[in-house]
Amino acid sequence: MAAPQQVTAPKPKQICRSEALIGSIARHHICHTAAEWAEIDGVKGDNAQQMLDDAERSKRGGR
Repeated sequence: MAAPQQVTAPKPKQICRSEALIGSIARHHICHTAAEWAEIDGVKGDNAQQMLDDAERSKRGGR
């Protein structure tokens, strides 16, 4: 009797982006899965929105 074969899930496809690093003229390649990029982009978007909200409150004299 043959031993059962173990099935492994395929690795998620890596998506690489070229991003500029602060303080460097060279670009850097960063690779993540689509799910990881979605989470990273969400966090970056939230941070950007928070900065805009803070700037708007500052213009109005509030905190």
